[in-house]
Amino acid sequence: MKLSQLKVDRLTYKGDGKSKHIVYDEHRDAPSGFGVRMYPSGRKSYILGYRMRPGSNWKVIVLGDAVNIDSARKQAKKLKIKIESDVDPIEAKKKASKVRKFADVVALYQENKLPKLKPKTQLGHNNRIEKKLLPTFGKRYIDDITKEKVEKFFNQLKTDTPVEANRCLCLLSVIFEYAIEKELASNNPCKKIVQVEEKPRKRWLSTSDERERFLKAVTEEKPNDAYYFFMLLLTSGLRKGEALRLRWQDINFETGEVTLPTTKTEDNQMRTVSRDALNLLAEKRQQPSENSPYVFPSPKNPLQYAEDFRRAWKRIVDRAELTDFHVHDLRATFASLLVNQGQSLFVLRDLLGHSTTRMLDRRYGQNSAEAKRSAADAIGNVIDFKTLKKTA
Repeated sequence: MKLSQLKVDRLTYKGDGKSKHIVYDEHRDAPSGFGVRMYPSGRKSYILGYRMRPGSNWKVIVLGDAVNIDSARKQAKKLKIKIESDVDPIEAKKKASKVRKFADVVALYQENKLPKLKPKTQLGHNNRIEKKLLPTFGKRYIDDITKEKVEKFFNQLKTDTPVEANRCLCLLSVIFEYAIEKELASNNPCKKIVQVEEKPRKRWLSTSDERERFLKAVTEEKPNDAYYFFMLLLTSGLRKGEALRLRWQDINFETGEVTLPTTKTEDNQMRTVSRDALNLLAEKRQQPSENSPYVFPSPKNPLQYAEDFRRAWKRIVDRAELTDFHVHDLRATFASLLVNQGQSLFVLRDLLGHSTTRMLDRRYGQNSAEAKRSAADAIGNVIDFKTLKKTA
């Protein structure tokens, strides 16, 4: 039978309920021995049957990484070339799985792939590897890690930390793709596992009362660096890491721009900041300093930037009586207030340093819609429609 995806989808099991049923593909692009195996349960898998030499045993390998008949044919062709070169794919798979445990593959990934990522990403990956992945899968052989085992791990993790569960699943999938690329694994068990839907966080200083309480609380930190740091985040929309790493040489007080050499989206990025942010920075520059290149130097070593202002932040939110309010929510406050003032998401994209407006639309789309409605209704400020109705 010449198989197509439609025919594969329509195939049904025909057997005695115990044996497996195989339909071989007679398509001109299919190598000999390629077909679809059906099980009594209704499950189907693409397979390649072969002999290493005439008269030898007939072997069947499952093409576990194929998602449709076209990709399965391509995979079968590659295996056929190896077979013709006297490489037995089943034996090669067994050999790889025996000598490669998950911990071995992770070590190779950390050595060869991880250093190419940004430092913060490396830190996050290493933490998840050490705390989540290795304790669960480290001692297992790579091909013994099945989709069922990954699902069990994922389901346990998502109960308490759904976002972290998504991150761990993505990282695990990346490691398996690396293993497949290096021919250390035959398939990726993370595929087709549905992640938890992540809803964007919407916490910001949405009321004038909250904003007043915050401003009063943060002002009590003045003249400490914490005051200038958190006020800078609020008036500029900078990320916490961008503000911590900010150097005086990165600030152009004449153009109102800052250069961020290490950002989330690019290697070098110019960002426009508000006059209020520039005034804060100018005031901060007038304070006595220890000749540090950084706007917010480390108290221990002025040649390094400060790690964070965690204790000061706790004092501020406690003083302002703000619940569930994080440092990053200052950036959200900056963005939400601008959108509510009628600024477009494209302008916001540039001010916040995003590469696209997709995430902004998810998070601030409702605010943007309300601002557009308000702007559209502003025609009534120019034309008095009530008067027109009376004269009609």
